[in-house]
Amino acid sequence: MTTVVSALPPDRSRARIVLGTLAAVAALASLTVIWWARMSLWPRTVYVSELGSPALPTADAFNSALLLLAVGGLLGGLSGRGLRSPLRVLGAWTVTASLVTAGLMFAFASRVTCTPGCPVPFTPFSTLQDLLHTAAAVIGFAAASWAMLQVAWADPLRGIRLYSRTTAVVVAVVATTGGMFSILRFRTDIGGMLELIATSFAVLWLAVFAASRAARRDGVTSPVLNASTLTVPVVADSGSGRTC
Repeated sequence: MTTVVSALPPDRSRARIVLGTLAAVAALASLTVIWWARMSLWPRTVYVSELGSPALPTADAFNSALLLLAVGGLLGGLSGRGLRSPLRVLGAWTVTASLVTAGLMFAFASRVTCTPGCPVPFTPFSTLQDLLHTAAAVIGFAAASWAMLQVAWADPLRGIRLYSRTTAVVVAVVATTGGMFSILRFRTDIGGMLELIATSFAVLWLAVFAASRAARRDGVTSPVLNASTLTVPVVADSGSGRTC
């Protein structure tokens, strides 16, 4: 005979629901504006960061979208408080730390834009402003990608873990290919589209992750503690006739 004891009480934190919902809305709104900005210049070849260049009519809209993404990252990170990967490398810091870092970097990049043409740093016509913008964008994207990997082994929901792993692979392959095209200045039309696709997958992941945080009702914060109950054996005391 056994008795069941709840290991983790139901968690319907109002703060988590609000943070997750707002983060998902901000991320989706950001993605919508980014695509609108890109399509408004079609068929011109541009990279994502170039949409925020002051030389283009999309600058204000894109930089506002980047700021929205920063807000989404910050709120999404806060909604994921308590998530830490059980793997030693990925668990060096929390998912929250990664997403907050990404949010801060995107906020910086939205205020310090690249110059017209968005030249690659350390190439002719590039400036310190281009270097700062590119560094912030790269760090932010890397932090968000790291958060995907952390969630891939930390989230209690199997579906979110699988989705995070798949997205991380897609983003890594697509972004790396697009980045190489950019550096080599080879087929920039394809490179620019690949960068946009990688960005879209990453932003959509943030929206899905944040929405899942807002929707869940359990108090589980780690896959190691994924069971909502613990089974405690009941042992009969033959001398007293009692159970314990």
